[in-house]
Amino acid sequence: MNSTASCFNTVRKVLENLPVSWVELTTHRLDIYDEEQAKSQFLEQLQALQATMDYSAKTLEALPSAYDYIRLGHQLSSVLEWVVAEINQVPSDQVITFISKTMPILAVIRKNTLSGVATYVYHDTDNSPLIDIPRLEQIYGYKIHIQKVANASEIPSHNDATVLFVTESPYKTALNNNESVTENIDATINIYNISGQLITASQLKNRSSTSIAIPNYKGAAIVSIVTSGQTINKKVILW
Repeated sequence: MNSTASCFNTVRKVLENLPVSWVELTTHRLDIYDEEQAKSQFLEQLQALQATMDYSAKTLEALPSAYDYIRLGHQLSSVLEWVVAEINQVPSDQVITFISKTMPILAVIRKNTLSGVATYVYHDTDNSPLIDIPRLEQIYGYKIHIQKVANASEIPSHNDATVLFVTESPYKTALNNNESVTENIDATINIYNISGQLITASQLKNRSSTSIAIPNYKGAAIVSIVTSGQTINKKVILW
């Protein structure tokens, strides 16, 4: 794995030369698309650029497409997952990011329900990571075991079950450092609380650029730009 500093430097260079297609295209280029290796092939070749330091928009545009319609992944989400993986010193294929706070939990519960596997959800957050659990169980047939703990060390082992731990930790802090990963936990779901800002058409300086200020936050965000008659959503990484 690369050092975190090297990873962050690569991200800065990528964002400085971000290809327009990475932001505006809603489908993939078939000529550079290999569905089975979408994310892994893209990240392998992106990291290879660290040797040449060639981060021009033309070079980035030629990288394999990272579109994945199963998880709605693309180039920017793959870059974000790579950063999170480097911080936590795990392979990038072990990291999946979601905009939703609840979908990563429900995705596992749904898969386990179909497979007949129990799911235990432990959390150290102030509030339960899921709401209206009785309705989820009634409508979807989910069997949800959820419990608040002071920390991950209180989580027991469960045979023939999936154990999730939901926490809120700064994204630059490796989960291993605050003991959010133990042998009794199958997956840790880290919730980053993102504050946002609405930008209206009157605030745009010109059609091609705008500025956004979110105090004390660096990371992934969804920017909604409201123009006449439509709302444009953009996925960005704030640095």
